[in-house]
Amino acid sequence: MNENEAIQQHLKGLNYCSMLEEEGIITLEDLNDLIPGFFHLNNGETLQLDFLSPNGLELLQTSMEEIESLGVDFIKRITDFKSQLFFLQNMPAFFKKGEKRKTIGALQRIRWTEKDPFQLFFTTTKIYRDEKSLISYTQPINEIEDDSYLKEIVDFRFNFFNANYHHFQALTKREKEILTLIADGVSTKEISEQLFISEKTTSTHRQNIIKKLGTRKLSDLIKYAIAFGLIKY
Repeated sequence: MNENEAIQQHLKGLNYCSMLEEEGIITLEDLNDLIPGFFHLNNGETLQLDFLSPNGLELLQTSMEEIESLGVDFIKRITDFKSQLFFLQNMPAFFKKGEKRKTIGALQRIRWTEKDPFQLFFTTTKIYRDEKSLISYTQPINEIEDDSYLKEIVDFRFNFFNANYHHFQALTKREKEILTLIADGVSTKEISEQLFISEKTTSTHRQNIIKKLGTRKLSDLIKYAIAFGLIKY
């Protein structure tokens, strides 16, 4: 397996299983016995869990009745703040785009119960066939091969994310926009033209970014853009 195949396999696996389920070959419950993680359906509008596979219910020591009574608060109970932030900020926008063949992947920290420590998981999500829900496949990172491409992402992206979260949060919306363009190799002049601002203003924003992130190296700025999802890896 080469460096890209491991993560692509995870993404394709969700699409393949979703296709089999849509064609009536298997059910979501059948998938329970085929995968090391668990499947779940979230309401596309409210993000509330509408379905959790039996092994997910067992691992999280809960029931659909409890999940339905708690609503989105159940997600907040089992995930850490940063995972919630990504989920609540990105999933509604992904759902609204309505691109059924697209998938989105994310690292999450999940705990089985409130007494347990958080563990790393990788979640892959796509729009479900009813076009009202999001279907996701969540797998523990420790069940992915140590030398896989996904492990490399965890070592780099997640650790970098945690270590530099407070620096990145100090950036304004405009500074994040400019950081994205810098990481994409866009020049100061081109940024000014795209954003309809002067080159002097662009340079000022750039200096503020450098000051807040504590680095002027382009390679470091690209690391920030990748780790915080401004550009694709």
